[in-house]
Amino acid sequence: MLFRSGTGTSGVVVVDSTTTTLQADAAVAERFQLSYAWGRQLTINGFSPGPDQLDLRGFWGEGSQAQVISSPTGSIVDLPFNQQQILLPGVAAASLTPQVMLIWQG
Repeated sequence: MLFRSGTGTSGVVVVDSTTTTLQADAAVAERFQLSYAWGRQLTINGFSPGPDQLDLRGFWGEGSQAQVISSPTGSIVDLPFNQQQILLPGVAAASLTPQVMLIWQG
């Protein structure tokens, strides 16, 4: 399931466990809420750090284990606790700040 809410300038994208590829909307600031999806390889094309965000707060404290890895094609956000990876083509690892990657702060 892919659910988008918001009007014109912002939106929430709830990413279910079966989604493997998304296209970010360049006209809308989006917050991608990720869920557990054991072994999933997710690609978010067109992700723009700053207006767009990765919301890892649904993983509670485990989200703090997320690792950002530079790759020749962009950045990979590795979630080792459920062997999930998110590829962000064209995104520099240094741009994935705490304002972009939202982690639960219990």
